Amino acid sequence: MEKTNVLRMLEQSGIDYQLLEFSYDGDRATMETHARAAGISFDRIFKTLVLKADKTGVLVAVIPVHASVHLKTVAKNSGNRKATLLPLKELQSVTGYVRG
Repeated sequence: MEKTNVLRMLEQSGIDYQLLEFSYDGDRATMETHARAAGISFDRIFKTLVLKADKTGVLVAVIPVHASVHLKTVAKNSGNRKATLLPLKELQSVTGYVRG
């Protein structure tokens, strides 16, 4: 897998991480099964969400995989009025992610 901008940022910040790839069908139970098979506690798995805000532009949120992001809270805490998930069609140009 090619490194994404998020992985580069983690490395530049000296943050240790372990990248695990697996197929995901949207079922939380499937994610927990993959975590268990990899020997990782489910509460140590995070997801990266890329958001677009009205004033500051692109934001990145890294949250526990079982959590939800509250867009109004993210907007307020980042000095914005509004934040939305970045459309998938814009994701590659912003993050370097290539959907496989």
